Amino acid sequence: MALPACMLCLALACALMVWTCAHPARVVSLASLTRAAVDTLPSGICLGNTSGVPILVNNRMDQLACTLTGHSILDARAFWRDLSELGCARLLDGDKLGARTLEVTAPDGSIWQFVHCKTISRPSYLQIQAIDVTAIARARAETSATNELLREQNARQQLLLQDVEKINLKRETLSARMQAHRSLGECLLMTQKAQEKVAAGTAGRERDQLLLELVGRWQVVLRGLGSVGPASEEGTSDVAELEDVAALIGCRIAWAGQLPEDKAARSMVLSAVREALSNAARHARATALNVSCEQQDGWSVARIWDNGQDAKAGRALGSLTEGAGLADLRARIEEEGGVLRLDLSRGVALTVRVPEAG
Repeated sequence: MALPACMLCLALACALMVWTCAHPARVVSLASLTRAAVDTLPSGICLGNTSGVPILVNNRMDQLACTLTGHSILDARAFWRDLSELGCARLLDGDKLGARTLEVTAPDGSIWQFVHCKTISRPSYLQIQAIDVTAIARARAETSATNELLREQNARQQLLLQDVEKINLKRETLSARMQAHRSLGECLLMTQKAQEKVAAGTAGRERDQLLLELVGRWQVVLRGLGSVGPASEEGTSDVAELEDVAALIGCRIAWAGQLPEDKAARSMVLSAVREALSNAARHARATALNVSCEQQDGWSVARIWDNGQDAKAGRALGSLTEGAGLADLRARIEEEGGVLRLDLSRGVALTVRVPEAG
């Protein structure tokens, strides 16, 4: 709104000069009225001839000139040169008509945009306008600061994502190593069972078959220990492998219900089965492990128990010391928002509750 008003007043001033040539008797009164109107404008106006001699300078422009350069405008061209050399001035642009734009910050913090050009009238005049753009400049600065903050936050987010990827890779590697060590423990259990069967007088063909299976299992485990990396898509906690392990140690797994379809939930349930199988073979002298799975309101629930000596006798265990495998399993489940419970009322039973994805 300020720029059109300035243009209107300049046009009025030019018309006034033409009119005064035709009506010299009324020059004084109309010139005074026009000057008073121009002085009320919030923008600064300076009009000079091609030599720079001021013809019209309103109060706002005179105040700005005194504040910024230390003196009133005696030469329009010199005034523009002084503005251009100020340390608080910034050249914005110039167009094909010769206009130039400066942005100047005044001592009081206000920001003014000065536009310098030549009029296209005949004769031509030098024209300088000053418009208060403080609100616009501050909004622009705030927007720039906000954009910079967003860029910094985006950069931090990218770094965080990289860290998360590294952490996940480390976790997968650690999980694979722990799995390999658990497989080693299972092979040791198989070896112990094989020794017991051989000592009990197992027939030659059955004994040879048992030893061949045991050697094959050891070869798989040793290869895995030599090249431990992040867990693969197939993993080492497959249902078929668990059943093979159970068979080699003289135990069978009885499944009821459906295992979770979600990969993370399925992995945790099978890990719990693995821990229960290890406990059944080492401590409970069990020949069967029961696994019951179901889905309940967005949760996958698995209950695991064996037919070991305490379960058969109906004995309740006073307490159970959690080994490293069970403690690690509990930590993994709780980290994913799940729950692991031990029931010692009749042997040892595990209940795993893990949230389903999505």
